[in-house]
Amino acid sequence: MNRRIKSILRALGEWPSAIGNQASSRRKWVSLNGYDKILFQKNKSQEGREFMELEATQPRILDRKTAFAGANWFFWLAALSAINSLIVYFVGIRNLPFAFGVTQWFDGTHGPLTAEGWTPPLKLTGLAMDLLIAAGFAGFGYLARHRNDVAFVLGIFLYVVDALLSIGLREFWGFSFHLVGFFFLFRGLLASRHVRENATTY
Repeated sequence: MNRRIKSILRALGEWPSAIGNQASSRRKWVSLNGYDKILFQKNKSQEGREFMELEATQPRILDRKTAFAGANWFFWLAALSAINSLIVYFVGIRNLPFAFGVTQWFDGTHGPLTAEGWTPPLKLTGLAMDLLIAAGFAGFGYLARHRNDVAFVLGIFLYVVDALLSIGLREFWGFSFHLVGFFFLFRGLLASRHVRENATTY
């Protein structure tokens, strides 16, 4: 009997401490759960901020790439014109559509076809002049790649004048190719100005 009473009293004595331990563990879990919620909210807001910064940066990256691509068209057009002059000089064929109108006007290779070939043929002095003009046009590309919008505008203006000269020489295929080149050059100019207006470097 005494042993049973002692066991009951011992159980009654341990019951409040067990309740207290359970309550404290529950409080700890609640506090930890709240901390996890705060961390989750912080991480979620940080991820959202990083995503917004990525969305804001991506158009600027595309603009820089477009500006570089537009500036590179100065090099492409100059190289194609130089290749055309070399082919005309060494092979003796007619000017190709991507030839500059001004080079054809200077070297006089826009004459009619005869039994001896295209009249007049391209001479060495004319070839040197054509290569010099191509190198000058490539210089606009170099300046345009170094954030010089004036070079972009001046180069496009001269290319438009060259396109009109192609019409005067009745080089309609050449004029069509000039329209393609003008599109990419003007697209690069717009991208370059957009990058400058947003105060970004490329």
